[in-house]
Amino acid sequence: MINPVAKKLIGNPTLKYISDLKKTQPELYEVLHSTSLIKNTIVNINLGKLSFKASVSIKDFSIVNEQLKIIHIQNINTALEESETKSWQK
Repeated sequence: MINPVAKKLIGNPTLKYISDLKKTQPELYEVLHSTSLIKNTIVNINLGKLSFKASVSIKDFSIVNEQLKIIHIQNINTALEESETKSWQK
């Protein structure tokens, strides 16, 4: 199950499977399928002429012997820009 807001954020409102990201968002796809089990990272999301940085967090858990993941994707461009502006002002 994929949240509709997350689908919109990554530019694929019809996304059904994580494997569908391989062509449209290869960096995000690689993070989600990393064998090194990265739990928190920043990736670039590209939507044609628009691109932004997103924080990606992954939480693994199991329910009735089924392995599942909760994936949290958050646009962090605004926060990064504010931090950069504050740094320049100092």
